[in-house]
Amino acid sequence: MDNLKLQNSICSAISVPSETQLNATIEQCEENRNFWSINIKCKDVKKQYIGLKLAISGKVQDKWIPDSADNSTLPSLFHFQYTNDEKYVVFERKVSNISKPTLKDNLEVILECIGNYQARLISRQKEPVEKADSELKELLENVLSLNLFEDIDKERVESAIKYLEGDVSPFLEPELLVGSLGCPLNQSMLKVQNANFDSSIPEYVPLVYDALMYIFVLTDEVFRREHFKDLMEVYFNSLSNSLKILGTDALSKITRQYKETTLRFLLPIVKFRLLIEFKLPEDVRVNILRFLKYPLLNQEDVYEIIANNTKSKDYELISYSMKSLDERNGHLGEYYHLNVSINRFGEEEHFHFFAKVIIPPAEQLNNLVKSGLAQKEDFFYGTLLPLYQEYGLEKLADFSPKCYLSKSNWLLVLTDLLKDEFVAYKPNANLDYPDVKAVMSEYAKFIAATLILEEKLSIKEGKPVRMDELYPGMFVEMIMVYIDNESVKKSIQQSKSALHYIIELCPHITETSGLTQEEIFAGTDKIFMSLYKKISNHPESFRCTLTHGDMYIGNALLNHNNERNTPRAVLVDFQLMRYMPPVYDLLFFTFLCMPRNTRLQYLPQLIDEFYQDIAKYIQDFGYDVEKIFPRDSFDESIKYYRSAALSAALSYAFMIKINPKTRESIFQDKEKMEYYFGVNKRAFVDLGWEDDIYKETMTGFVSDIIDLIKKEDL
Repeated sequence: MDNLKLQNSICSAISVPSETQLNATIEQCEENRNFWSINIKCKDVKKQYIGLKLAISGKVQDKWIPDSADNSTLPSLFHFQYTNDEKYVVFERKVSNISKPTLKDNLEVILECIGNYQARLISRQKEPVEKADSELKELLENVLSLNLFEDIDKERVESAIKYLEGDVSPFLEPELLVGSLGCPLNQSMLKVQNANFDSSIPEYVPLVYDALMYIFVLTDEVFRREHFKDLMEVYFNSLSNSLKILGTDALSKITRQYKETTLRFLLPIVKFRLLIEFKLPEDVRVNILRFLKYPLLNQEDVYEIIANNTKSKDYELISYSMKSLDERNGHLGEYYHLNVSINRFGEEEHFHFFAKVIIPPAEQLNNLVKSGLAQKEDFFYGTLLPLYQEYGLEKLADFSPKCYLSKSNWLLVLTDLLKDEFVAYKPNANLDYPDVKAVMSEYAKFIAATLILEEKLSIKEGKPVRMDELYPGMFVEMIMVYIDNESVKKSIQQSKSALHYIIELCPHITETSGLTQEEIFAGTDKIFMSLYKKISNHPESFRCTLTHGDMYIGNALLNHNNERNTPRAVLVDFQLMRYMPPVYDLLFFTFLCMPRNTRLQYLPQLIDEFYQDIAKYIQDFGYDVEKIFPRDSFDESIKYYRSAALSAALSYAFMIKINPKTRESIFQDKEKMEYYFGVNKRAFVDLGWEDDIYKETMTGFVSDIIDLIKKEDL
């Protein structure tokens, strides 16, 4: 380059007079010909920069934005136009004592500069820009029109993109959009002509857009497998730290969910755009193909899953696939087998995972997810289990599957227990005593682990520590909440009417009870409403702890083929966790999963064994059981919560004890959902009464209701 021309170009870019004493040198890096080493001296200030030639210019202003932390003439990031066809973007290398910087070193410099630059842009933005439109659909159409990929289920990809756009929409706020720095040039990637596509970058882009663009243009798949996650942390840390220094309100919006959602949204956008603009290497094309085949997952997620499983990034990814489970017991997501094959140390290895993607099939359920249900399960795997490990409680934590990836309100990847011969029972199934005992034994570990954790934290802090106070708002009740409005009153009245109808269908029980129909209906209404009262109001004499909150058969997997010759259980789906006495979940599970005669026979034994299991674990860690979890208050809590647990079991059984195929057909049909649960619940009872399991369960509950009314134990 002509040094005088270079110096004039830089003077123009940073708005200093051409006669200013400025010396600049530029040299192409030998290690990587995409990078240029630039040294600039202006007056008494010397700085070293990394330069990149731009393949596509951004629409951001060329004039630099002063860095409040640097009063010198030289900015930390700027553009300069060398010739009409050569435009460069330049990043300050603040650590200049690295003799031979690696690609990772250079990228860290670039990403730190981008984060800092964008923070200053946001802080100086006087008026919000127009909200960005998603270009993902348009990009998808252009990618598919290239006819580079075969056997793509376009409908499935479009469906995934629809959910993706819905999730990201709240995060594409005008306040968090910036002008792009442009797309850098990689000399090994040839530009292609696409007459049907506008190659200019959108005027404003979400924050992480440029960071992804620079990573994907300047690196290969092997590098990204090893460093992608770390580089994204470098970028977001720089952005957040800079926003904090600048004191802007935007910092509060850069949440974990913002980072994960915008990243999930922009990864395919950047890949699609590069595919249209350049002749990409085979590894990127394969990456894109895998997304088109399995659009609920990015390949970068798979890298993280394998790294968390093997504690290594030294492998070659051969393939991965997602296959929908034949049956699903939950209603807040789609369930998949995720199979991954890698080559490590010359050997092919195969991994089997369970993936839950939070895509509720109905709008009502989607509202539940948005209210915070998925955050509880994310807390369980991302916060609580690590706390167990930190405080030496990992031997009690095998009551749940291992988690290899958790993305807030979107994705959960766990051990695929079905591959380990665990069985998921149909939601309407009944269990015998050994199976219920196995489930409660594992549940006792959860209760004991949390009680012990609270004791350890209390000793550390020198005062009582309780999880609901440590994480305020996390365990607020979201399902069983009574709100004094017409909609809730109408729903409750319909539920009471359906229960009255069930009672009317059991004259052989009511007519021999010694109670009038009015007494039975009044008592039933009290039992039903006791749930709303007792689920959130707990007598101070009862020890509360974290509880599962959704203990029905669909959330417990059982294995009968193990060395102990006794059933082994694992608990899943922690999205309804509560902070309350644990006996509620025990009673609820037994009401729901055991026929009445079996329950009457074994419930006292199960209650005693549940307490003894918790007591043993507490004692094993050297704590006094009576101080932490006294037996007297435990026994009192059984009497207190029996009516609430029966009420909840009635509400669940009303839906899940019906034939699973019938239930699924209703949940997947908006009109049927509205009719059976919003208009005519008695018609749903008629539908269930044709099924023997449903009829037996409800008949047993009518007897339970009569028992509680007679005991005045409401």
